[in-house]
Amino acid sequence: MSPHTRGSDTRNKILDVAEQAFARSGFAGAHLQYIAELVGVQKTALYYYYPSKAALYEAVLVRMLEVFEQTACKAIDGPGSPADRLERLMDTLNDLLSEQRNYSQILIRIFVDRVEIDGPALRPLIERIVGRLLAFFREGVDAGAFVKLSARNLFQSL
Repeated sequence: MSPHTRGSDTRNKILDVAEQAFARSGFAGAHLQYIAELVGVQKTALYYYYPSKAALYEAVLVRMLEVFEQTACKAIDGPGSPADRLERLMDTLNDLLSEQRNYSQILIRIFVDRVEIDGPALRPLIERIVGRLLAFFREGVDAGAFVKLSARNLFQSL
């Protein structure tokens, strides 16, 4: 196994274990020592990949939101009427959250724990997701398929 492959495997294992820890215990309750033990590395090795707990949390969120974005875009960019695509969006997001149980726990914790993480990779990703969903919503309103609601109502429903 090449050093690059080994490093990629370690990085993915760290993210998998950290995702579980953040889902279960939140940002404040997740401990890097515990994550390192489960991964099978020294705590200092975590710092080789992620310089801080906040950077690790950001990486977990980015990975999760990238999957969310891919899932949402695939649903709303597919064929069909806006109503059909909205139903497909809701179905695929439900499927995603049932398959990736940590995602829903992390999303709830984001709102409940109110951790201030403003990593450089998060903001553009969130803006892209929100922008794409708002464009889809406007398209549905313009087509007469959706009732015009506030953007807040749209995101609460999603």
